[in-house]
Amino acid sequence: MEIDIIKQGTTGTGPNVYQENDTRANYEIVDGEPVQGVSIPFRLFLAGYELTLMMQNTNKKFSVSYYLSLVLIDEEERCHFKQQKVALWRKGKNVQKSMFHQAAITSQSLEGTASLGEVRTPSQLPDNNNKQ
Repeated sequence: MEIDIIKQGTTGTGPNVYQENDTRANYEIVDGEPVQGVSIPFRLFLAGYELTLMMQNTNKKFSVSYYLSLVLIDEEERCHFKQQKVALWRKGKNVQKSMFHQAAITSQSLEGTASLGEVRTPSQLPDNNNKQ
């Protein structure tokens, strides 16, 4: 049983579409045929590979997709194939704040005194343009 990470790049539009497949990684999970009904967990560590983010129809001319391709050979030497599209993205270093928390931060930066329980709407903030 083998599993591959395949990068599929598509460029061009209309009849001038060029598609390129590139195998980025190849793992042999099981040597020989697996026993029927047995689950085989595995982990793929992606840090060692030059992988990009998944991009769909960038400017309607460019796409990058990734697939996991599984090849299974049974005891009668028959090949079984399965390909599954996967999405790759980068997890941001900063955790996305809730709208409430963002409003509190904005309020504090404008006035410097508001706490999370004292968030005000923009109409309630002091007008700094009318300085004498």
